[in-house]
Amino acid sequence: MNTDLNVLEDLFIRLQNSQIIDYSYRNNILRLQILTNIAAFLLPSSQHINLVLQDCHYLYFLSYTQTQETRSPIDNLEEIFRKGLIIRGIELRNRENSALQAKEGFILYCNSILSTVEAGELHLKASGFQMYDQEFGRVSYPDFSKASDLLKSS
Repeated sequence: MNTDLNVLEDLFIRLQNSQIIDYSYRNNILRLQILTNIAAFLLPSSQHINLVLQDCHYLYFLSYTQTQETRSPIDNLEEIFRKGLIIRGIELRNRENSALQAKEGFILYCNSILSTVEAGELHLKASGFQMYDQEFGRVSYPDFSKASDLLKSS
């Protein structure tokens, strides 16, 4: 398991424009199935990767379709992930202060593939991650990074 949050931030940056197509959450472990073009560079004819986030807490979504006055966090995971979220950006909060960094976590800026209006922020905190290819073979971050770079150069 990789516990470097800066590496996880870079991973999410490389996953921009990728779609979260499935999830499971149990015992503070969030498993995301992500549709990405990078997958084919890891395993021929693959379409997605599996990202496992360890010690995942404070998981909620803030929708931009609500007004500031009525915006309330959505913490029902079924409701969040049925939107077909596409990752558009990432923010690692409190990067400069490593003591606070673990308390703050990430904001994934997303919009929905199901609607041109639905957009918002997926908030989460995780202490580490591991990736797997479509056939559940373990993928190291250096291999993922290399595959992402190959995609960019192709």
